Amino acid sequence: MSQLQCPACGAEMSLDVLLSHTALRQATFELLQMSLPLGALVMRYIALFRPAKNRMGADRMAKLVGQLVPDMQRQAITHRGRDWDMPLEGWRAGFEAMLEKAAAGKLTLPLDTHAYLYTVLVGLADKLEAGQEESTEHQRRNRGGDGTNLGPVSLADVVQKAEPRKLGVPAHIKEQLADLRQRTVLGGAA
Repeated sequence: MSQLQCPACGAEMSLDVLLSHTALRQATFELLQMSLPLGALVMRYIALFRPAKNRMGADRMAKLVGQLVPDMQRQAITHRGRDWDMPLEGWRAGFEAMLEKAAAGKLTLPLDTHAYLYTVLVGLADKLEAGQEESTEHQRRNRGGDGTNLGPVSLADVVQKAEPRKLGVPAHIKEQLADLRQRTVLGGAA
């Protein structure tokens, strides 16, 4: 049977060997179930582990893919003792960043572990968290606990919404409020 060669990692094997290698077949199947385009990107990333003068074996490829798949499926990573949410788009950005660094000669190849990828992913997660916190803080500052806007309020709005009967307001204040309401209505109509 003729040999097949992976365009990403250079591994050569016959189709029957590829399909009979249980770990590689399972890891590839799980990866492709998540996303075919993402699976192709992962295989390009896995090529960064290929030794310069040797081909990568099926066992090594299966191990490398198998290390990523569980975290990709749960869309989270654990790095430096902390869990980080990592949606598939974050994974895509991480793989693309690694491939760009490799193309620019900013990585020492071949890679040994996924540690640098996870560092890149943590950086992406930090940026995402910072943006979410900023948005939440902005909303908190501009909204009351009940969701009402706490921005600038006009005196006319306060006067229009005031209900003197419920406030236990003295009669002379009620008259002043009625007078202010009348002026506000007349002033607003003019």
